[in-house]
Amino acid sequence: MNNPVKFHNVTKKYKMHSKNADKLKDMLYPGGFGEDFYALQNITFEAQQGDVIGVIGVNGSGKSTLSNLIAGITLPTNGEITTNGQVSLIAIAAGLNNQLTGRENIELKCLMLGFTKKEIEQMTPEIIDFADIGSFIDMPVKKYSSGMKSRLGFAISVSINPDILVIDEALSVGDQTFADKCLQRMNEFKEQGKTIFFVSHSMGQVKRFCTKALWLQYGEVRGFGPIEEMMPQYEAFLKEYKAMSKEEQKQFKEKAEQKQSGKELVEEKQGENDVKPESVASKQEQNAVQYNESAEMFMPKKKLPFRWIGVALAVVLLLTAGGITYAKRDQWFASSEKREDVQAKPEPKQEHPLQNIDIRYISSAKARVRTGPSVSSSNIAMMEFGQPFIVKEVKQDESGEGNWLKFDRADGTEGFVGESVTTAVPFDQLLSYDDIQPKIDQLINQPDILQQTTAVFGKTKSQINEFQGPAIDETVDALYKTVYYQKLAVELNPAGKAISVTVQKLSIPVEILLQILGTPHIQSNDESTYIYRTNKYDFIFTTPNGISISQMKVISAEEMAAK
Repeated sequence: MNNPVKFHNVTKKYKMHSKNADKLKDMLYPGGFGEDFYALQNITFEAQQGDVIGVIGVNGSGKSTLSNLIAGITLPTNGEITTNGQVSLIAIAAGLNNQLTGRENIELKCLMLGFTKKEIEQMTPEIIDFADIGSFIDMPVKKYSSGMKSRLGFAISVSINPDILVIDEALSVGDQTFADKCLQRMNEFKEQGKTIFFVSHSMGQVKRFCTKALWLQYGEVRGFGPIEEMMPQYEAFLKEYKAMSKEEQKQFKEKAEQKQSGKELVEEKQGENDVKPESVASKQEQNAVQYNESAEMFMPKKKLPFRWIGVALAVVLLLTAGGITYAKRDQWFASSEKREDVQAKPEPKQEHPLQNIDIRYISSAKARVRTGPSVSSSNIAMMEFGQPFIVKEVKQDESGEGNWLKFDRADGTEGFVGESVTTAVPFDQLLSYDDIQPKIDQLINQPDILQQTTAVFGKTKSQINEFQGPAIDETVDALYKTVYYQKLAVELNPAGKAISVTVQKLSIPVEILLQILGTPHIQSNDESTYIYRTNKYDFIFTTPNGISISQMKVISAEEMAAK
């Protein structure tokens, strides 16, 4: 088996649909409907037996799509993929049924891979021991943290002894002890001459484990070769990218997105398996396209009958489901034809609000707040570990060494803090709020606690008093005013609106918190504070004794940035 995996001019294209109706149009319209997105373009490489290939690249470059193609989960749009041997994909929750318990998932996955009941019974104790998730093995997977899902998925996959192993970010959510155990098992596979694809953002793990690197950049192969040659090139690119201004990074991403949309693709004659992009120009050359001046649209002659058959079927479905009248049907035809008369223009992609908000957290035990961007300026306040603030401007120190971050204080004046004592979490590393919200409700064991808490955001003190009762106390620090109620503590911005809410009198074992939510983005050296950032709210958990979490602070970065 000299070539366990071989890709030849492989392209994977997806259609971008914003609603279900667009999917129906995509099926019915001869030329399809929706914007094209090329996750991978013209990928060609060969993996030799015993290769351990680190798949590297920034987010959105197609690493997970490549993993799914190797594993056979999805098929290529163009090109040829050859795999020789049994492939096993390890990704967070890959192949796990959320409704079944961990033990039931072991049996189901092994049965699907062709193992007998007797073989599964012999394998199960070893899998459970490797996963090391305790009593959770008999609980539904939907209650697992991402780290626990990764543990179980990895344990199952390595126990079936595959020929080709694909690991897609499966070690990024577990603790270091489990990661070391996984790397040890993968080294055993490495010694056995198995082929391994290792997808990871951890440069240390890639260097330590892999023999080759496949560098993907926005759907294309930027480089493929020995690890000692590829990693310096990739690290130099990352350094160059991080040195760009936000505007330059934005332009870089926009150019990449335009390329992945297929707008810059040109037809090239490369052989029978080469990719031929489906741009409007290529369709005009391949099909006998008729230009209809009155309708101002392109319509392939050969596909004209199928268009009307599709439209007729759609009308029948709509009549049956919604009881549309004959008059409305005619109206639908008219509006449908009118829409076709105008060439569809893609809606501009909206940025997430948090992408333009620079929120930092104090990463040292104490940080001095100064009146200007210099150590010689007056010290006016102190900030403690974990305090967040919105950066208004970055200024270089007067000596030319280091930067200072400007922010607005509670009294309306400006404050400066050294950048070296702060930390930031990149937007692409934020957790999904929809994923973490049910886990936090489960941890706190108070139904709808987050819904009640976040309802406070953006409200004034008088509005909060209406449903919380009169405030008990008030304090003012370097940043905000804090109003204390019977069960909550609410921080107000200079405009007097709520930006954070602290829930007190909790009792959550720290071990359980980390097990359910995974590794925090930011953690204090004394392990008293754990910070998780999501694409909606930030969560700060604190413990007075290192054993039990006593309070949770929920922060709205959008409200912090609001004026």
